[in-house]
Amino acid sequence: MGDINNIKRIWTDKDFSVMGWHDNRFYGFSFDYLNHNLILDIDYIFEWLTDIQNPGHYTGFIVAPCTLIFESCSAIKINFDLKDTTDLVINEIKRHTPRLTPNGKFNEYTYKIILDNGDVEFSSVGFIQKVRELPKIIKNQDLGYGNNRREMFKSPL
Repeated sequence: MGDINNIKRIWTDKDFSVMGWHDNRFYGFSFDYLNHNLILDIDYIFEWLTDIQNPGHYTGFIVAPCTLIFESCSAIKINFDLKDTTDLVINEIKRHTPRLTPNGKFNEYTYKIILDNGDVEFSSVGFIQKVRELPKIIKNQDLGYGNNRREMFKSPL
C-alpha cells in the first residue's frame, strides 16, 4: 500500500474495480433529498496486514473513517433485519446494469450494498468516497463508534 500518510483522499466510481468493501463497518446513513445523494458513514479497510511467516493469519488492518456518497440516487430499497443484532457490516458492493438516465445525459448503474444481515439497493450515477482522517494501523477491522461519528452528517461535503 505504501505510506499511509500519502493515501489518496478522494475515491470515485472510476476506482470501483480496485476498491473492496468486505468487512467494512457501516455506522449510519442519511439522504440528502435536495441532491438525491445517499450518504454513508463507514470504516474503510485499505489493507489487511498478513503475517509473513503465516500468510493466512492477519496481524492488523489499515483503516480510516470515510464518507461514501452515492450521487443522484433513485429507486432506493433498504432491507436489513436488526432483530438479533445492531451490527451492520458490508459484505460487498455490487454494481450492474449500466444505462442512461431517463434524461439521456448521464450513465447510471444499479448498486447493491450487501450486508451481513440484509441489503440496500438503488440506482446512482456514481459515488465519491472521502477519507476523513489519515488511516490507522489497528488490530480490529473498525475504529468503533466513538471517533465523532455524527460529525459526517453536520456539514455538506
